[in-house]
Amino acid sequence: MRCKIFFLFSFFLFFSCEVKKEITPKYLFKIGEEQACKLNGNANLSVDMGLFSTESKITFKAEVKFNPSETNKYGYKIKMDINNPEIDGVSEQLRAAFLIGVNYIRRVLGEFHIDEYGRSKVFINNTEIFYLSYFVGLLFTDLTYINTPKSFSTNIIGWINNFPTVTKYNEQQYVKEKSFSSILIYQKGELTTYEKEEFEKSIEPRKMGEASYEIQNQFNPLEGKIPDKKATFSIEYDIPVKQGFITTYIKIKCKGELTLIKGDKQI
Repeated sequence: MRCKIFFLFSFFLFFSCEVKKEITPKYLFKIGEEQACKLNGNANLSVDMGLFSTESKITFKAEVKFNPSETNKYGYKIKMDINNPEIDGVSEQLRAAFLIGVNYIRRVLGEFHIDEYGRSKVFINNTEIFYLSYFVGLLFTDLTYINTPKSFSTNIIGWINNFPTVTKYNEQQYVKEKSFSSILIYQKGELTTYEKEEFEKSIEPRKMGEASYEIQNQFNPLEGKIPDKKATFSIEYDIPVKQGFITTYIKIKCKGELTLIKGDKQI
């Protein structure tokens, strides 16, 4: 009798471990198997350039493609492209600025490396650019934090319109719902940007701007593909523009929402 009980207990323990192992969330990349997503968004945009200002309701869309091209020590090399970007409700000048932004994203995130858990690395001219991996994490959510909430802060050195900047970045991530075939992952981030000289010399530096986002990621561990996403965002920045010895500022406010959905699905 004791042997039977021991056998049944051992079988149950083994079966439980196997089930747990099977549902461990991972991305299931395959070389040459492209993942295509549709990006759609809308926002209220306000631009104030002093003598000229505008307010409008804008819509934008694009198709984003991710293609695993090879494996390496970091996991997979992913080639990303953004096709057919469109924006409506803006002037030709702002449409050109939108396309410049899209081309910049293509250039810096056109190739990145990622493992099956979503841990990423981005290199430009063979140099790792650490902060760009945070942006990859907005696309392919880091699955290593499925069982433990993620919270961290860091300072990012960068440039806006050729002005050196420091951006304080805070990020949070945790699981809201979890089942065998669906994991709802919540992400929240806040950015506060300062001119670098102002940040280093002043006790209370003047903000150049602030931005925030909230993302609901719907990940299917059986598919192992990029999560479907619903996001809200808010941006409010004073962009410096140097004209000779004078620096003026373009005030930009933008608040909206977007979705990133695989294939032809809708949520």
